[in-house]
Amino acid sequence: MGVTPEVSPARHLQVLLARVHNPRAVPGRVRARLSDALLCEVEPQGTAPGAVRHGTNRHTFLLADGSVESLWERWQFDADHPAGGPRFEVRLREEEFRAPGGRHSGEHAPSAAVRRRPWSCRGSFDHARRLLRRAANPGRPGEETLRTLSGACGHAITQLPGLRGCPPARHPWCTLYEHAFLLSDGAEVCLYELEHDLTLDGELVCEVYPDVAGAGRAVDRHARARSVEP
Repeated sequence: MGVTPEVSPARHLQVLLARVHNPRAVPGRVRARLSDALLCEVEPQGTAPGAVRHGTNRHTFLLADGSVESLWERWQFDADHPAGGPRFEVRLREEEFRAPGGRHSGEHAPSAAVRRRPWSCRGSFDHARRLLRRAANPGRPGEETLRTLSGACGHAITQLPGLRGCPPARHPWCTLYEHAFLLSDGAEVCLYELEHDLTLDGELVCEVYPDVAGAGRAVDRHARARSVEP
């Protein structure tokens, strides 16, 4: 575990958020709490010896009341990155990281595909609530969807191939994720999260749609607004 006493926790947090592509994943209330921490430690999380293309770090902050809080940082080298360096991502919980790669299995996958998913069985409804809470688009799935997912007993996240109209990686950030939820009766419900900075001010935002087609239309709309060629 690496401890850097010469760098204050506030400065450490500032540097961390400056290098990740999604600093808004850490809410202001969390930033304020961690900025007042007494100590920060960084611990790499079990990267295999040959896995030099990606890894995860846990940033643990010791607070004045004796409690600890962590941020999780994932880095991955991207051949399309303009500088040839890694991309960094931060999340409040390790399980919120999206599984790299993966194939699109459709909104209603057959039971065999359901069994193949790497289901996480903890906090699936909380995951759904957090996903919809951070969605910024009008018309996003709402209370009816939450009621359907209230009994979810598993969830899995997959990064999908690029959408038509999504700029390549050297242009503005645009990524699509499938959030699959396993219900108690064996049915599967999927939501599609579009994370992009095709906003007028370049801020990274999250949008959630009930299908891939809706996410694709959003990309086309944002690309036209930013005058980005598909």
